[in-house]
Amino acid sequence: MSESTRFTKSDPELVKSGYSMNLTVLLALDEASVICETLEPDDEITYFAAFCRTIRKVPSGMGFFAILVDAIPHVASFRLPVKFDPGARYGFVGEDRLFAPTYEIASFDLMAPAEPPQTWGELVSSERLFKHGLIPIFGAYYRDAIAEQQRPEDIHNSILELARSKLLGPTEKTRSSAVINVQAFAFLGPTIQPRINGALHLNAELIAYHAAHCDHISPGCEMVMSNYPSQFTLAAAAMKFLAEESNLIESILHAARGTGGITSRIILLRAMEAALANSSEEGVPDERPVRLVNFLKALTGKEAEDLDLGSIGTEQRRDLLDHGMIFWNHFSRIKYTPTPKELGRFMYRGMAAQYLPNQPDIDQVFPVYLQRDSDDLDVEYVSFSGIQVKIYETDTSRSEIQIITGT
Repeated sequence: MSESTRFTKSDPELVKSGYSMNLTVLLALDEASVICETLEPDDEITYFAAFCRTIRKVPSGMGFFAILVDAIPHVASFRLPVKFDPGARYGFVGEDRLFAPTYEIASFDLMAPAEPPQTWGELVSSERLFKHGLIPIFGAYYRDAIAEQQRPEDIHNSILELARSKLLGPTEKTRSSAVINVQAFAFLGPTIQPRINGALHLNAELIAYHAAHCDHISPGCEMVMSNYPSQFTLAAAAMKFLAEESNLIESILHAARGTGGITSRIILLRAMEAALANSSEEGVPDERPVRLVNFLKALTGKEAEDLDLGSIGTEQRRDLLDHGMIFWNHFSRIKYTPTPKELGRFMYRGMAAQYLPNQPDIDQVFPVYLQRDSDDLDVEYVSFSGIQVKIYETDTSRSEIQIITGT
């Protein structure tokens, strides 16, 4: 404990004041957002205010240190001096030793295997996929449930239900129309990563109640930025939910900017769902590989012989349509042109890539694996398919989106 909290000894403010901390008690509160609720329905005092008041009573130098995990940003900005605390007794004096909020926590892919999958079976394994991402609880849940000899199908469904509940947030809040917008961002965030520039006020709520990652907190805690990094489990739960609640898509289209890019990703996601439904490959539906030709047929409505794959040779075209397999359920933004090895890493985590606006030629790209005779995976067999979106303004001022495939 002393080693893991060594950073407290080198804090400039504490060193300047001559304060030294030798920890004897460490209090950690997980899911700390609940302490921002009030003690009583009509009360103005929150559990957090009472908590702070209690902490201030601990004498200096006692080695007491408290950590609030998954606290909402309002907690981070609660830095009122004691003299301004309306609940403090007159004449009470106590130092404020509140550290700046920590959000750059290295938990991404913490449980993911160090070695890439070696076979197609390993690639689509639920046990492996649930270990990827920022939320390690899914991988831990699967590990412990397997140790208890639970059925893999039951474990899979339970984990997706857990992920769904994290994205949905507190159910008692769903009566508000504002929360519906938040939920729309929460379910589309893990799948298509819509920009929320026009709804910055939602960032704090997404972080606090809807499993979003905190990307940034400004020095004065006036602004927070949220994000949904690549996580197969959240995306699988979101896709399952969105298939039943398509009205959330309309909500996000009205709330966000860059509608064309968002719409194209929704179309691609829907095409993937349609191809999954028609796939004859074995496996749990959420982790099922899809033939490229089936996906392109669902996307364009065209048969294999009518597909326009760009300027590629006849042999390459036949190879792609006969052997091409794809495996992804969400998009993540990238700022670079991926190499074959990087495309392979995208495939390992079930991810497609969304280029930033104004990048040339391609808007979205996803890996295509040329699965021939062997079940073993080889990065040499990784190709790609790119999607280009074009928006044309018609005489009726409506946007039309043309999707052009190229490989």
